[in-house]
Amino acid sequence: MAGNDTSILIVSRPSRVRDSLRALLQAMPQVGDISYVNNHTAALEMFIKQCPAVVLLTPNLPRNEVRTILKQITAADSQVHSLVLVDTSRRQQMARAAGADSILLSGFSMMKFFITIEELLIPSKSTKGIEQAPPQRVL
Repeated sequence: MAGNDTSILIVSRPSRVRDSLRALLQAMPQVGDISYVNNHTAALEMFIKQCPAVVLLTPNLPRNEVRTILKQITAADSQVHSLVLVDTSRRQQMARAAGADSILLSGFSMMKFFITIEELLIPSKSTKGIEQAPPQRVL
């Protein structure tokens, strides 16, 4: 499936978190289009229509929706990357089992968020890991 290699789809219930994520992503020059939807049905429709590079799922979605979305997008296009934000270790384990490419547990730094998004947008450099550590900087 050919898609926009810099677009991001946010799947989240309407909230300040969703609005804040969108604002953060808009500040990144690497990010092109940003879309958002409220549930798994709309996520699949938007995914097929736009084929984003990254699908971002937030903690305010029900667990079963996160699982469903991850399975649907993987079945539709194995090249898409997923980032799941979670608020508990139980949800972290569930996202890992459902095949999330990257997972960030509540309390992550904004730098970690930006680095993770950048890595997911650059497929050749992406390691598809869980809670990837930022690269070491030499001063």
